[in-house]
Amino acid sequence: MVFVRGSRSFTKPLSRGLLSTRSRDLAVRIISTSNQTESASEYESFFPLHQWALGLGRRSTASRQIFFNITELQNVATEVVGSDSCVSMITLAEGGYNKAFRLLMNDRKAVIARIPNPNAGPPFYMTASEVATMELVRTALQVPVPQVYGWSATSNNRIGSEYVIMEEAAWNSWDKLTPDSKLLIMKEVVSVETKLLCCSFLHYGNIYFASNAVKGGNDEY
Repeated sequence: MVFVRGSRSFTKPLSRGLLSTRSRDLAVRIISTSNQTESASEYESFFPLHQWALGLGRRSTASRQIFFNITELQNVATEVVGSDSCVSMITLAEGGYNKAFRLLMNDRKAVIARIPNPNAGPPFYMTASEVATMELVRTALQVPVPQVYGWSATSNNRIGSEYVIMEEAAWNSWDKLTPDSKLLIMKEVVSVETKLLCCSFLHYGNIYFASNAVKGGNDEY
């Protein structure tokens, strides 16, 4: 697997945090040919035409709205993990730059799907670089980041938007951990930081897969 350094560099970080938002601050519009009403307080539990636009109350702007095909997102997620069907899909977070969902399959496999907002950064470049960076860290540095099962850095696909479908990371509540467990985790964090600091490059910029043929990309690793 070959990675290249792209000549483009952005002020936004490669890792875009997912910040939770209270449901009362959300407004969901269900897109339908029939006269569907709008919910301004909480998420609807169904999607008539399997498309939606999500904004943050009065602060809703085009930069946070994204239309995509819910059914096809479920279908693609089902295919990439080799399951028969998706039995559950819930919203995890609405951050400044992403929408995140947890999809559960009929065989109990679970994946995380992330849809970037239009304000996340330059189309193609942000998603392509994030996926390549995650794969580089996971395979070359052996850092336990979630495995990416499927992704697209263009909206020209069945889902209708850029997306990343990845492994669900195991987690536990920090407050419920024993002191020994917390100490072990902190040692693992230091180990990860050590691996990242040992990885050096000749230039600064963004990381991409060589197969993406990024304009200006050079320096293969």
